[in-house]
Amino acid sequence: MRLSELMQGLPVLWAQGDAEISGICVDSRTVQPGDLFVAIVGRTHDGHKFIADAIARGAAAVMTQHRYEGVPAIYTVPNTRDALWRIAQRFYGDPSRQMLTIGVTGTNGKTTTSHMLQKILVAWGKPTLIVGTLGAWIDYPDGSRHTLAREGEFTTPEVYQLQSLLKTAHEQGAQAVVMEVSSHALDQQRADGIHFDAAVFTNLTQDHLDYHGTMEAYIAAKARILDFQTDKDAAVLGCDDKGAWNLRRRVKGKLLTFSLKELPERLDGAYCHNGLLSLREGKAYLPLLPREKIQLRGDHNVANVLAAFAIGHAAGFKLDAMLEAVEEFRGVPHRLELVRELRGARWYNDSIATAPERSMAAIRAFSEPIVLMLGGRDKNLPWDEIAQLIRRRVKHVVAFGEAAELIQKAVGSGANLQRAASLKEAVTLAAAAASPGDVVLLSPGCTSFDEFTDFAERGEAFRKWVQELS
Repeated sequence: MRLSELMQGLPVLWAQGDAEISGICVDSRTVQPGDLFVAIVGRTHDGHKFIADAIARGAAAVMTQHRYEGVPAIYTVPNTRDALWRIAQRFYGDPSRQMLTIGVTGTNGKTTTSHMLQKILVAWGKPTLIVGTLGAWIDYPDGSRHTLAREGEFTTPEVYQLQSLLKTAHEQGAQAVVMEVSSHALDQQRADGIHFDAAVFTNLTQDHLDYHGTMEAYIAAKARILDFQTDKDAAVLGCDDKGAWNLRRRVKGKLLTFSLKELPERLDGAYCHNGLLSLREGKAYLPLLPREKIQLRGDHNVANVLAAFAIGHAAGFKLDAMLEAVEEFRGVPHRLELVRELRGARWYNDSIATAPERSMAAIRAFSEPIVLMLGGRDKNLPWDEIAQLIRRRVKHVVAFGEAAELIQKAVGSGANLQRAASLKEAVTLAAAAASPGDVVLLSPGCTSFDEFTDFAERGEAFRKWVQELS
């Protein structure tokens, strides 16, 4: 495609030359001959400093925010970040509009809800691409899988990479897409131009403020997922969560909700009442399944199931496919994952819990006595509420890593607590403290960066050391 075609209709401050474009790139180190290099002004780097490098590596043209001499083909625009999603959408043929595309955002529950939705769609007979923290792949109804990106490769892809991925998936036969959409991606316009037929907000609670600065900025970033919807699309917002529900006025199309209790009048969606999950739309009521048929532990996972039912109903999923997939769904690694039973105690890996609030949800998922492993690197979030819950519900705490002293001070003398320098030592201490009938729970409430690259590496290490116990 010619650069002049890509730029048609966009605000242009200055232009010189034209070129045939074979790809788009924002990182000069990965430029291929024929690429358009887009100079992005980011938080820490200015792409304009790398234009010469991009040209030396074969870039056919450059897009900038100010004039730059000595380039055969160049377009200068007011904002390269804003122009990038528009040209990426055009270059790759706007693939999100050629498939059923569902976006899942929220502080917690994105991965579990996304994977559940993919299972439902595949059970319905639709080859479905999933994009998220665990990678990107297409699952087909015949049980086969085509992997497009592995874990960690596509957590926050650039918008042109995402458009390229969607185009490839469509060419590989995908009929639907389920995408985890992070606040970072939304804030950096990396999901701009993706049309979501249905969008779901699992919840919006205090987290990632180290990046966003304020809760208002965090909510504003999340709300961007609605910007490319139309009045023909649907959005699902949890009405139990004030942060999510406050966004209802930004919904352009159909609004549905989900709740762990009976829905207020005039609201449509999925809810749980007296142990029964149901759907309601207008005066129509449809019982779905008893709560005990859900294989996942905790109210937060029931909420994830309800969100999936609501979005499935909004998108017209087949009911039998929803019920079959939900009843068979056993969860996602590192999210209240049962690792093993040893000497009568059940060991759970909830390494995904990188904030105290998530650890509280994990604690509440169990009625058994709990040996809790808590620690890592603190995110400067409040510990008062979880400390009160620990004193009421937890039998024994093993605090580990950088935050061990902070946790010990927060919990105080009202709990049985030991400290460990590392997670491996914490596993040993927890094994000694556990009794038959206990739950031994890794739900750290902190990031992993004092010992590990991410929560997944921490969870894998925990699983390995637990399996080695004898």
